[in-house]
Amino acid sequence: TLESMQKTNSLPLLLALSVGAAACSGPSVSVTPRYGENTIKGSVSANTTGASLYNNLNSDLGLDKDGGRPGARVDFDWSGLHLLFSADRSTFSGSGTLANEITVGDVTIPGGEAVDTDLEVGIAQGVFTWDFIPGQMIDLGIGAGIAGVGWDTTITSSTFGTGTNAQ
Repeated sequence: TLESMQKTNSLPLLLALSVGAAACSGPSVSVTPRYGENTIKGSVSANTTGASLYNNLNSDLGLDKDGGRPGARVDFDWSGLHLLFSADRSTFSGSGTLANEITVGDVTIPGGEAVDTDLEVGIAQGVFTWDFIPGQMIDLGIGAGIAGVGWDTTITSSTFGTGTNAQ
């Protein structure tokens, strides 16, 4: 009948209008402050011998948790286009005893030496995504991003008072 054909043909029109209305929505920006404590695990090797002489970040250098630092995340959304930027920084300090020597530049701290260590790590990232099919619960799209990590480390011998700076 004519009435059933009109109802059937109106469904694609309603879907197209719904997607078009969503695509015409205005841009939005949200800023999310973040705060948290981070932990660090792993080992580090810095020497001129060529051998793999590792020092554990926790047991040898005394690094474990940071004191908690603020960070931020900024999101920009517009019609299926998403841009995200975030930055976080953590600071770790501790004391320990080196299992193996550490050499940076012309300064060598021998294994068995008591050391004080300060480590600052910064992480920043930017992500761009575009949704082919935006939704309330799930989006289907494509994206790309870039992240950067920077650090500054100071290891100071308790006996000799010489510092090793690695950046």
